[in-house]
Parts: sequence; C-alpha cells; structure tokens
Amino acid sequence: MDDSTERIVSALQLVCLLLPPANRRRLHLLLRLINKMATNIKLVLDESQSSRTLVSHKNLICLEM
Repeated sequence: MDDSTERIVSALQLVCLLLPPANRRRLHLLLRLINKMATNIKLVLDESQSSRTLVSHKNLICLEM
C-alpha cells in the first residue's frame, strides 16, 4: 500500500472506534458476511457478473441511500 492508502485505512479504523461497541460488532459481522459472499466461488448470484462485483455494487448502493 502506498502512503495515502495507509493513511485512509488508519483514519477509517480510528473513526470506527468511535462507534458504540454493539454497532461496531454489527458492522464487523456485516463486513465478514459480505467478504464471505464475495469470495465464495461456488456462490453464483448472477450469470453475467461475478458474485464479488455484484455484492460490492449492491452494498455501495445501500450505503449511498
């Protein structure tokens, strides 16, 4: 990682520490689920794109709302 990426990751980690513990745990579980879905090669959610791409795009849409 370059310096700017490391700074962004570090800042995000610090901001996440401001979350209440219960919310931080839910966020952690949600991110683990998203990661497992995105990396599961046996899971086919859409024939035209990879599961990783689909899960990433759908979650970005939810975050933008």
